[in-house]
Amino acid sequence: MNVLASGFHRASQNQGTLESARNKVRHLLHQRSSDLFPYGHAGTPIIEMAEQLLRSDNIIASSWLICMRCKNENDRAIDLQTCVIQCLDDSACTTAACLQKKLINQHPSRRCANCDSAVNQITKFEVIPKIIVFAINHDSVKVSRKICFNNEETRVIFGLKGIVYTGDFHYTARVCVDGNVWFHDGMVTGKICKYEDKLSAFTDSNLSTCNGKTLSLVVYAQK
Repeated sequence: MNVLASGFHRASQNQGTLESARNKVRHLLHQRSSDLFPYGHAGTPIIEMAEQLLRSDNIIASSWLICMRCKNENDRAIDLQTCVIQCLDDSACTTAACLQKKLINQHPSRRCANCDSAVNQITKFEVIPKIIVFAINHDSVKVSRKICFNNEETRVIFGLKGIVYTGDFHYTARVCVDGNVWFHDGMVTGKICKYEDKLSAFTDSNLSTCNGKTLSLVVYAQK
């Protein structure tokens, strides 16, 4: 991710182009996994790319099981080293609800070894990331304009920054800047983003589809 951010900064200073920044990252990803990130016309799911770009050397979040009755806890066995959160089903109707379910997942398919009661899977951020990305795997999930959670005594709030849509083997995006929504489709608008409206004018459902395409990634940044 640092390589991409550095490339974007150089482009903003007229010392490079967005294409050169993209190509450098593409080359690095191809070197890491030529099967997953091939050259040519073979496609790669953008979720896989996000997982690689947002992977950290450090543990971002940890999960463990706690019994709802006797409060017995299992050792932390599940560590998250990426800022990408998977929305795997339609039981979480919004990205905000998906995050809450990730933090406290009630009644997973395991029982307490002490009393055979239901357990909850608890997830806690070890380091609060600057950005959180949701990978959407169900077309009923809606986009929340902000998400938040409590980190001990602090309320952490993330604002919507971008949405990637997919359909017909092609990706498009909406970019949210200073409360405004801009649309980008490289095949249609080229390097230009088209202004759509104020973010406040969109509903969660409006943001969840775009010109017949469906959600793939939703990007938030800490306020």
